[in-house]
Amino acid sequence: MEIKKDIIEKIDMLLQMAFDDGQIFFSKEVDDNTEKAFRICKSLNLIRQKQSGLFELDEKGVFVIQDGGIEKYLSSIRTEKELDLVIKNLTSKRLKYDILYNIMYVVIGGILASIPNIMSGDRNSKEVELLTKAVSEINELNDSYQKQLNQTNTLILGLKNEIDSLKVD
Repeated sequence: MEIKKDIIEKIDMLLQMAFDDGQIFFSKEVDDNTEKAFRICKSLNLIRQKQSGLFELDEKGVFVIQDGGIEKYLSSIRTEKELDLVIKNLTSKRLKYDILYNIMYVVIGGILASIPNIMSGDRNSKEVELLTKAVSEINELNDSYQKQLNQTNTLILGLKNEIDSLKVD
């Protein structure tokens, strides 16, 4: 369900009046669109009741005026919520992979802990070559993990910067 264009114009008009005059008066004898605009302003906390029938601009109302109207304000709120959802999804994926990498490190640690026992036994050149190969593979896996972690951190930082720039706009 969308807010009609004439109600949006009434909301902008009411907020501008509250901004210019410092307060607006609401009576029961207004047209239907003005009444709907008042209800929407109150539900979004754009105006607050000062006295019986008198309303003044709230902090969010100032943001609406600063953003250039209710349409732009609601659009920026929607964009912010979508970005929050993207960040939550990326964080969830990162945490899932962090668990896998931690398990991998435990396994690698077990392998590395068993190397001295193997080395103290038969000092066969084939075993040494296999262990050297295993250590180099482990180092490659570690390098790969570090690169992926850096890329993820860069992506999260970029998204955070985008959110900050959208908040400023």
